[in-house]
Formats: sequence, C-alpha cells, structure tokens
Amino acid sequence: MKLLSQLFFWPLCTLSLLPGTLKAETSLPLTSEKVGEYLLRAQGNVIQTEEKIIAVPSSAKTYANTLRPWNALGNDILLNFSILTYLAQGNFRAAYDAYQAIQQLQGFLYYSLILNHEMQSAMIDYAHSVLLADRIPDPYENYLISCILDSCEEIKPAMIPHERQQLERLQSLYGAAVKTPYLYLKGGAAEKILPSAQDPFTVLNLNTCFLPGELVYVHGGVALWQQRVEAIADKIISSGADVICLQEMFTEDACHALYEELKEHYSHFYVAIGPRPLGFSPATFGLPSGLFVASKFSVEDPHFTPFAVTGYQMNYGFFDFVIKSADTPLAHLYSTHLQSLNEEQFPQIRAAELMQIIEKMQNDGPSVPRIACGDFNIPWGSGEPGESLIRAYFYDDYNHGRTEFSEGQQTCTDYFIDRFFASIGHPQPIGANLQIIDYALLFQPAALGCTIQTVLIPMNRLSEAESAVSDHNGLLTTVKRSSAF
Repeated sequence: MKLLSQLFFWPLCTLSLLPGTLKAETSLPLTSEKVGEYLLRAQGNVIQTEEKIIAVPSSAKTYANTLRPWNALGNDILLNFSILTYLAQGNFRAAYDAYQAIQQLQGFLYYSLILNHEMQSAMIDYAHSVLLADRIPDPYENYLISCILDSCEEIKPAMIPHERQQLERLQSLYGAAVKTPYLYLKGGAAEKILPSAQDPFTVLNLNTCFLPGELVYVHGGVALWQQRVEAIADKIISSGADVICLQEMFTEDACHALYEELKEHYSHFYVAIGPRPLGFSPATFGLPSGLFVASKFSVEDPHFTPFAVTGYQMNYGFFDFVIKSADTPLAHLYSTHLQSLNEEQFPQIRAAELMQIIEKMQNDGPSVPRIACGDFNIPWGSGEPGESLIRAYFYDDYNHGRTEFSEGQQTCTDYFIDRFFASIGHPQPIGANLQIIDYALLFQPAALGCTIQTVLIPMNRLSEAESAVSDHNGLLTTVKRSSAF
C-alpha cells in the first residue's frame, strides 16, 4: 500500500501568534504526548464526520449535509498529513513519533474511510436518491457524485454481487448525466451592456491566498482566509473590475463566503472550479484547482480543462469562457494557475501547461480577443522555458519594455512568509524576494485589433504587514477593441 503521506508536500512549522495578523495561537505537536493527542483528534474528526453523514437518512441527504462536509474532510486529511510529514522529516524530538503517527493514520484511513462499507453504502444510497429526487439535477453535484463512484473501482472486488451491480449501474447513469466541474451561482446584479462594442472593459487577476487552514501561514504568511474575505471583497469592488479571475480559492466555504460579499456586484459566478472530491481511494486526496470567476457580462461556453502534466496532486488546469455584451462577444478569457514551487522539472511542467493553453487558444480562433491571466509561477527575468512562450505568443503590457523592477512593482513576495518564520525563532533572515509571477496577456495582438493596458492593484505593503490582504498584488487590465470587430 502506497504511503499516503507521500501525496502531501507542504512543509509546516510551529505556528504562533503574529501580532495584528493571526488571531489565534496554534502549535505543532512537538512532544510524544502532543503527537498522540494530535493523532487522536485527526482520527476523531474522520469518525465524527462519517457518523454525521451516515446518520442522515438517504431521503434527507443533501449537497449541504453530505458532499460539502465530505469534501471539507479531504482538506482536513491533507492538513494532518502535511503537519505529521514535516515533523517526521525535520530535526524535532518527536520526529520518530510523528513518523509512527503517519503509519497509524495511514492504516486508520485505509480501514475507517477507504474500506468503510457503511460509508460507501451511505454515499451510494445518496447517489441513488439524487436520481430519484423530484428536482432538476445539479450538474456540479452530478460531477462530484460521479467522481466518488468512480473512486470505488479499487474496492469493487470486495463488494458482494448485488452491491457491485448497483455501483456499476449508478456509474453508468452518472456517466451519461450532464456534469460540470464547477458550481454556477447567480449574482444579484443585472448584466452589464456596453453602449458600444468598442467601449473598454476591465479584468482583474488576483491570487487570493485562500489556502485551507494553517497552510496559509507558510505559503503566504498572511491571516486565515476567514479574517481577510471582507477586505478582499472590498478591494475587488473598489477596483470596479467587470470580470474577476481569482486563484487559490481552495475551499468551498471560502468560495461561498466571497460570493456572499460580491453577489450584488456581479451577475454570474463560477466557483469551486476543478474540484477534487474525497473518494474511496488515496488517489483522490489533494487540492482542487482553486479557480474562481465572476462577471458583470453574460458568459458563454465555460469550460474547465485539467492539465495533462502536473507535479502535485492538485487539479491544476485552466477555465476559459467568452464574455458578451448583449449578443456581441467581447473577449475569450483563459484563467489559470500553473504549477507552483520549484522542484526539479517544475519549470518544464509550467511550460508544458502554458503550451496546452496556447494550443487551445489557437484552436479557438481569432474571432474575438483572447486573454490569458493567472498566477503562472514563471518569475519574470528567470529565463524559464515559459518566458520564451510568453514572448513568442503574447503581448505582456505590464512588463512591456521592462528591464528591471523595484519594490512596489512586484506581483508577489515572500516577505510575509519570512516574517512568519522569524516570529517563531527560525534562524533565516527576513527578505523580500520580490517577484513578478502573475500575468495578464493578450494573445497574438497583431491579428486582434485591440489594445490592453495593465496596472497593479496593491493588496499589501511590506511596511504594513499586519494589514496584508494577500501575498500577491492584483493586475487590472483594461481591454479596448477596435472597430475591426
């Protein structure tokens, strides 16, 4: 059996109070006793979640009381393994205890979750009840259920014939059902219509750093998403952006919370894009794409495409769609988050992912301007293979003519992460590590007959770390089409 902890790569360290930023103190289990307590809590959370779902009668099960807590459990499991793996691999007194806890948690999950017959039956009964329900099927719910049913392939041989037949029948029915790997939510604002198709419109790109739980401290150095959601919404609203393309919106709760803040300002929302629902297989553990889109214009032909190559068990991919003013198409947008971090071969992976987007853009044709935006994780000036692709296929207004950049022009910084580590006594110095890794790019501008202008929207200041809304700054792009369209 594959070691489940190998699926998780996020290192964690002791978590303590950052003045004015983190509202609660948390610490890692650094002793044998604390590791044991941590393991018991992790196991208890799994049991409690399963018991709550199982206790709900099949006829009363809903997306809210079944699938959302089930998916949230997947995030909790990721956190548990991340913390224990860091301790086991680090120079801690409790390293061996953490390693043993990983083995115990692995075995516990294998028998209490993956091979939990009662839980399997509850989810299969739920899948059956959704088909019988007197309501219009939800394509997003269909997608999640289909993924969970497909995850049962590894355990199918252990089922009795009747259960196997029921599973296969449901797999067939859901395989033919209408499914979307995203959740559509209707906003309260009326659709925007431009007086003229040549009038400008704006697109805001932003990595929100809404990571699950304690991961945000060491992959952003900012506060929990729950403490920043209103501030993020205020920044988005004040930007006046017609379309927003967000990254690292990793939890469904975060998506719904931001939707509530923005729903009266936008007409259409596409959230929980590229989900990775927890299933009855270790291969299902991981993160969704984290993409989130909202638009004041009408939206046509939305699609999520997973990347063919990724480095981690995260649903990296891109979400593309056409925005329209009345019946007039304005632009084809492609929102993405390329492979993060800098392990071996990751620069090549990022280039392959960007090339997959480029090929889709080429196939989509030049009828409207095509714009790619997102956290590309390709540092400007790094010489990565992806930089050559950007220069060859795109016009990059924000970096056009750039030879260098200084503080205040970066789209991302590690300063807040370094500050966090310094607050817990880590010996490394605090450095800014300023980078431009977020982009808003116009595809093949010579053939498009339009112009773009991109400016930075500050989300943080190094001198005011306590009020950082994200470790990334936003990019606001104004698009103006010529009369050629």
